[in-house]
This record gives sequence, C-alpha cells and structure tokens, in this order.
Amino acid sequence: MPKSLDHISAEVIFALTSALAGEAKARRGELKAGTKSTLDETVTLHVSGPFSVGDDEKYTPTVGIPMKLAFALFIKYSGVTGPAAMKALVKAMNEAAEIGKLTGKARKVKEQALMGITLLDDAETTVVKGLAALDEKTRNGKVHTKGITVTTEGASDEELAAK
Repeated sequence: MPKSLDHISAEVIFALTSALAGEAKARRGELKAGTKSTLDETVTLHVSGPFSVGDDEKYTPTVGIPMKLAFALFIKYSGVTGPAAMKALVKAMNEAAEIGKLTGKARKVKEQALMGITLLDDAETTVVKGLAALDEKTRNGKVHTKGITVTTEGASDEELAAK
C-alpha cells in the first residue's frame, strides 16, 4: 500500500473530500462513543462530475486576529480604564450576540433602531475604515465540486459478505 496519495490528483482528492464530507456528517450517528477499531479496508471508488477552481481573491483577515489580545491593546490605547472599558466591551458583545440571534423583521427593527443613533453610524464607519486599513491577504480560489458523484466499483457489500 502506498505511504502517500501523491499518485492521486489534487482534483480527485478535493472531489472525494467534498463528496464524502456530507456522507460522513450524515452517518456520524452510527458511530458509538468509546468505539475503537482497527480498519483494514480496500475501497475502489469511481469519481465523476464537474470540477472547477475559482480565481484567487483578496480579503482582510479579521478572523485570524487574536481577539483577546486585540481587545487588551484596544483598552490600552483608548485611554479608558481597564474595568470601565471591559464593562462596556462585554455589554456591547452581549448586545451584538443577542441581535445576531434574531432573524427576519425582528433583527431588522433592532438594527434600524441602533443605526438611527448617529454616534453608532459614525462608530461603524470608523470600524469599517479601520478594518480596511489592515493588510490584505490572498485567499485561494473556491473549489467547486457540485455535481460530483462518488460510487463504489466492483462487488457490493452484500456480495462481499456472502463470500
């Protein structure tokens, strides 16, 4: 058995990963907690369907920023005392989380009420401008595998069990 999958194209690896991820999620309930086993299976699969890779794109990496450190530095640089700044930050985060849970009209009403406050509009504009000043990074283009099918080749499970 090969020690690596170098002989399989990157396209096929991505297609298999995409197709099998949904299947694995759907079947997670079949795995019982505490189960331990050693697998030794030979599986032959047929992969077919459309495959494409989109263009790379630029993005501002806000998700990769260590938030605890960013908040600590914000408190330091803003000149607000630690406890008061933390209280305001926690209040803002809790309020944002609650609004984030709302859907439809309830969310729109709450957001519109907040946006009516001129200071909030100014603060949001300042945040958007500040985030735009962060260094951009390049993200690999999206891999599109919709329509890929993966089927087993050869004997069925029932045929193998009968042997």
